[in-house]
Amino acid sequence: MRRWFVGRLQLGVAIFTVLTLLLTACGTSSADKTATAGSGVAKPTTAATTGGAATTAPTTVAASTTANPTARPAGTTPTGSAAAVGTAPTGSAPGGTRAASSAAAPTAAPPPPKPVAQPVASGLGSEAKPITMYFVPSEQVDKVLASGNQIAKDLETLTGLKFKTAVPTSYGAVIESMGSGDADIAWLATFAYLIAHQKYNANVALTTVRNGLDTYKGEIITRADSGITDIKGCNGKTMAWVDAASTSGYIFPSALFAQQGIRPSKEIFAGGHPQAVLAVYQGNADCAATYYSPDNPDGTIADGRATQLKTYPDIVTKVKAVGFTPDIPNDTVTFRADFPKELQDRVVNALLYYVSQPNGQKQLKDLYSITGLVKSDDSRYQVVRDSLKALGKDPSEYIK
Repeated sequence: MRRWFVGRLQLGVAIFTVLTLLLTACGTSSADKTATAGSGVAKPTTAATTGGAATTAPTTVAASTTANPTARPAGTTPTGSAAAVGTAPTGSAPGGTRAASSAAAPTAAPPPPKPVAQPVASGLGSEAKPITMYFVPSEQVDKVLASGNQIAKDLETLTGLKFKTAVPTSYGAVIESMGSGDADIAWLATFAYLIAHQKYNANVALTTVRNGLDTYKGEIITRADSGITDIKGCNGKTMAWVDAASTSGYIFPSALFAQQGIRPSKEIFAGGHPQAVLAVYQGNADCAATYYSPDNPDGTIADGRATQLKTYPDIVTKVKAVGFTPDIPNDTVTFRADFPKELQDRVVNALLYYVSQPNGQKQLKDLYSITGLVKSDDSRYQVVRDSLKALGKDPSEYIK
């Protein structure tokens, strides 16, 4: 066990070294039940959807349809940033909600026109062979499944295609489902996408946007009464990680810990962002890693604590942020390698139209706090991959 821990710590140090080099090169300067990620997971039970009722077509809201060419790569921070990597934001609210943004907002563009529903009698997308769409269980599974089913139902109305959904037990299970062909489309977290692309040539088509940003950060949280004021206070404490394949909930923050010589006395994989946040709130962990996104326009929190806000409204004051990682490209809508291009284009255009409509905005917000979608491709995620390739490491090594 000690050799394993030391090895992982050394790897983390090396990863963060590369991230630091990226920072220097670029200038000073935002997705499980209880199982951890793993390969060879049994085929998950799917939750079939039914045909959706016709949706209304209210006034469209501008939505971006192109990748963001101006967003800074992961690990960069704009000059004059109020929050340095690994530190709590200056002048943050009691809940520790604010960190300086280090990426430009995606360029807004009109959404595509409302799709014309074109049912297929046979083959993929038909009643007999629906398109399978899997979601990572980064939030409460029943919540994700309910939102996913509604999104699938609405996509059926917009496209005429048939869908069914599932929320497997881990990030790894979703990745393996793309390789086996069980999943045609997957809403994958950043690092999970890198693995799915490397192992099975899965391809990102859309990057999510939250409050105008197509990047996010990892965030270190602790109880407000813990006496911990920065991430170094997590040294010798119990640490709750999200999942071995979670970029913001493990990969980036664990590298940050290693670079700063922070060694928790005990580490647990909580199985999801809500569980990691809850572990801190209930005092079962001293610190936890989760995702950070800027507050919503109405001032409500949009970081990992928001997953428990309805159940525990005082979490804003009881749990605070004490540090952040470099920027990470947002999570993805990914298609399996041999998914038909014509069907992919139909689904992508339907989603871009959907996110411009009030109903779509609500459903995507309920799903993963998504406020927009932009077209994307694999090059958007190269900055994370390069950090590992420079070390001669394979992303799949992180999946146990």
